[in-house]
Amino acid sequence: MKPSKLTILIATAAAFALPLSACSSSTDEGADGTPVDVQVTDPAASEEVTEATEPEPDVTFTVVGTGDVLSHMPVVEHSIQADGTYDYAPLVADIKPFIEGADLALCHQEVPLTYDEASASGYPVFAAPAGWARSTKELGYDGCSTASNHSWDRGWGGVEDTIDILTEQGLGFTGTSRAGDQDPIQYYTITKDGLDIKVAHLSFTYGLNYEVVPEIDENPWLVNRDDPDHMIELAKQARDEGADVVIVSSHGGVEYQAEPSDRQIEWAEAFAQSGVIDLYLGHHVHVPQPIEKFEGGVDGQGMWAFFGTGNLVSNMHPEMGYGTQNGYIAHATITVPAEGSAHVDSAKYTGVVLDDLTNQVFIASSYEQANHPGSMLTDADAQLFYDHLKSVMGDAEELTEAPGTIADPVKVIPRAFG
Repeated sequence: MKPSKLTILIATAAAFALPLSACSSSTDEGADGTPVDVQVTDPAASEEVTEATEPEPDVTFTVVGTGDVLSHMPVVEHSIQADGTYDYAPLVADIKPFIEGADLALCHQEVPLTYDEASASGYPVFAAPAGWARSTKELGYDGCSTASNHSWDRGWGGVEDTIDILTEQGLGFTGTSRAGDQDPIQYYTITKDGLDIKVAHLSFTYGLNYEVVPEIDENPWLVNRDDPDHMIELAKQARDEGADVVIVSSHGGVEYQAEPSDRQIEWAEAFAQSGVIDLYLGHHVHVPQPIEKFEGGVDGQGMWAFFGTGNLVSNMHPEMGYGTQNGYIAHATITVPAEGSAHVDSAKYTGVVLDDLTNQVFIASSYEQANHPGSMLTDADAQLFYDHLKSVMGDAEELTEAPGTIADPVKVIPRAFG
C-alpha cells in the first residue's frame, strides 16, 4: 500500500488578493526619472509543490479458525430446539465472543450438510442437519473449509447440498466445488480503517474414506485431495489476483496423535518455502496439535502453522484420550503495512473443553461448573483436560479474553463460474 501524495499548486487565492495587491505591483523611478513598473511576485504563486500527506497507517486485523464440526448423533439430538429446528449454537455459546470478536472467522465443516434433516447421521458416514449452517452464521463465522475425508459421505449430491446450504446462509466455502469452471479460491474482503483487505482461503484433504471414487478421479475439482503443489499454484493465482493474505486449511495427520506427522510437516515446509502462503490451519486428528513458525513465508517473514485445532463439536469420550476433550480457537493477528507485504504478527490460541455428557463446549481458562448449571463437567475434570491441552501447546501464548473488532462486516465474494 503506497501513501497517496497531494500535488498542490499554490497560487494567489482570493483570500490573499487584497493584501497582496499592495505589494504585487508598484511604480518606481529609474535612473533617468522614468517611471518603472516593478512586479513583486510571490514565488509560491507559480511554483508547483508536491507535498506528501501523512503516511497511511498500518492496518491490523484478526483471523480465527476452529476445529472439526462432527455430527455424532448425541450432538444432533442435543441440538434439537423446542420448535423442532436444529441449532448447535447453544452448545458452544461460550465461545461466541471469541468468534464474532474477530475480523474474519473460519470454521471447518468436516461433514456434509443435508436438507433432509431427519436423515442426519453420525459415525462412520456423517451428515449434519442444514440448520447447523445457520448456527455457524449466528456464531459469527464468515466461511468454512469443506475438504475432509468425509466430504464424500453423501456422494456428489452431498457435496452440492453442502455448498448450497452454506451459500444460502451467506457463508464462504473452499475445498469443494460445484463445477470444474467454478473459481476454486474463496475470497473475503475485510474493510478496516478505510482499507479494503483481500483475503484468499484455500482448503484440501489428505484423502477420502473410500479407496476408489471414480467420480472424483474424473472430476478432481469436486474435492481438493492431497496435492500441496496445486494449493501453491492457487496461492500464486490468488496473489496475482490481488490477495493481500493467503490462508490454507489442511486436513490431515495421524488421528489422536498430538505430534504433527511427517506429512503435515512436509506440507507446512512446502507452503512456507513457496513464499506465497501466510498461514496454515490444520484439522482432522481430533486432538490439539502445537503451533510452529517455519522459515520462509512471504518475503522471508516466516509462516505460522496451527497443526491441529482439535474438535469443536463432537461426542468423543475421555476413554479416547484426553485430547479429544479439548481443542482450541486459533488466533492470528495480521498487519497490512502501508508499504510491502502483509505479515502475521502473532499466532495464539484459546483453549476449549468439552462436556461429553451434554456436548457443550466451554472456554477452558474460565470454566467453573457453578457458572454453567446445565453442565455435567466437573471442575476437576475440566482442569485435567485443560492441563493436557497446555502440555501440548508448550510455550504458545494463550488468549483468554475475547478480541474486539472495529472492522466492517466481512464481504464474502461469491465463487464465480466460467
